Amino acid sequence: MNTQVVKENLHQSIDQAFATMDELKNKAAQSTAEFRKTIEGDLQSLEAKKQELESRMAEWRSAAEHKKDQLTEAVEESADAFRESLERIAAVFSESPSPRK
Repeated sequence: MNTQVVKENLHQSIDQAFATMDELKNKAAQSTAEFRKTIEGDLQSLEAKKQELESRMAEWRSAAEHKKDQLTEAVEESADAFRESLERIAAVFSESPSPRK
């Protein structure tokens, strides 16, 4: 796949995931203290995955062209791990009867 296409697809996917993360953090802030306590660890883990993904993206952007394929796989793995965590946390919100204050 063309490096530029990969870059655009990754950026679009990651930007969307980061926006969803921000929405969930806002929902958590508006939730009951008890609910926030149950998902606090998950949100912290998600934030760590976000930082790892941002770091890998920065490494990928600055890499020489011949290293991009190798780094693309690492970025995609980080993105997948981030999205899986995000989906798991989103499911907690949708399964909770009333997490709001």
